Amino acid sequence: LQAQQKAQYEARLIEQRVEQQHKMQAQQEAQVKRAEEMNKKQEDMKRLQAETLAVVGMRNAFNKMNLVIPENFDSLKEHLLQKMAAELEKCGSQKAAVQADYEKAIEVGQEKVKFVLEMRKKNEEKMKEAELKREEAMQNAKKLLVELAALVETAETAATKLGASVKNLCEKTDLNSESAVNKAVTKVEAESEIASEKAKAAMSFIATNGGPIKVVGTIKKKDEDEDTPNFLTLQRQASTAKNGIDDNNSKLKAARVRFLAKAAANDVVKKHKAIFTKYDKNKDNILERREIVALGKGEHGGFTVNETTLDMIFKVMVGDKAKGVKFEEFMRLQTAVGIARERTKDLDRRAVREERENELADARKALQGNIEEVMVAIKGASTAANEVGNQIKNLPQKAKDMKSADMMKKAEELEEATKSAEEKLQAAGEEVEKFGGDDVDKDLQNWVKVEKTKLVAHKK
Repeated sequence: LQAQQKAQYEARLIEQRVEQQHKMQAQQEAQVKRAEEMNKKQEDMKRLQAETLAVVGMRNAFNKMNLVIPENFDSLKEHLLQKMAAELEKCGSQKAAVQADYEKAIEVGQEKVKFVLEMRKKNEEKMKEAELKREEAMQNAKKLLVELAALVETAETAATKLGASVKNLCEKTDLNSESAVNKAVTKVEAESEIASEKAKAAMSFIATNGGPIKVVGTIKKKDEDEDTPNFLTLQRQASTAKNGIDDNNSKLKAARVRFLAKAAANDVVKKHKAIFTKYDKNKDNILERREIVALGKGEHGGFTVNETTLDMIFKVMVGDKAKGVKFEEFMRLQTAVGIARERTKDLDRRAVREERENELADARKALQGNIEEVMVAIKGASTAANEVGNQIKNLPQKAKDMKSADMMKKAEELEEATKSAEEKLQAAGEEVEKFGGDDVDKDLQNWVKVEKTKLVAHKK
């Protein structure tokens, strides 16, 4: 029995060892399988990474076709072809897609080259057209510059001629009459008008054609146009000519004023000389006292120069040993006589004015008396009317204690008093209306009107 149990025990041990060995073998096989699967995954990952890198590299190369130009298209195409031969197999599952992308990139490159060539052709045509327009503008500008140069030269010549004429005019000393002045100035004014028109023509030409002419300065070529006039220089010359003409025109106007003033002064001197000679009866080139008196009567409206005025004139204008006023003092003499005449007139006018003021004062005083009389009448009539009014107002109160006969009598008395007051007021009103009639002096009519208004106010 023990041997049997021992055998059974050993059998179980053997079974356990075998089972354990099977488990260990299964575990080893599972580990090997997992290792193989891991290796496969790693290899698949490496292959996928290599494939992705190859695809990305190819597509980056394809993208260069977006920037292709005709000059590098063939070399870039050859580069892509070589890269396809070397890298396409590495693209694995994306090989077909990469092949399609390659063909698309080549197509894009060809379209890009075609577009660039067309744009270059259009730009060349535009540049040729622009060059043609610039050349036309240049030729037109040259032509305009030549015209402007001629206008500026004409304006400068006219300005120079005008300057010389104005200078000669200003230096003249023989223009002693208005007619001579006008004749000489009119001649120079004709030159001034011509010169101004020339300068205006040049400046107007610049204003109108300045833009087209400036083309010469912006697109001028290095090897030509050296003889073409400079626009800025011509512009300055035209402006200088115009300013010179304007300056000479101002001088011309000033010269006219100056010469006319001088001519007018000469005329005045001549007139005074004629008057002086007229009253210098003894031709001794001085005016004596009796001749000054004659001057006052003949030239100053019949004014008689009194002895006081003569003494003052001789004290101021005549020396101790001289007998009369010389021509050099004649204008002062005329002024002195005129002042004396006006002073005498002022005294006469003052006397007339004072006499008139006295007349008006007397007339106003007389009228004031009439006003006071009318005012007294108005106040009396107003007082009577107020008294009657008060009695009528108080009558109802007094009637309570009065008999009928007394009441009737009182009423009749008040009626008579009212009638009398109304007659007085009417008479006062008639006096007011009469006041200030046509017989009042016109210089007092406004004053009378004010006073009459006051009377009417008191009457009311």
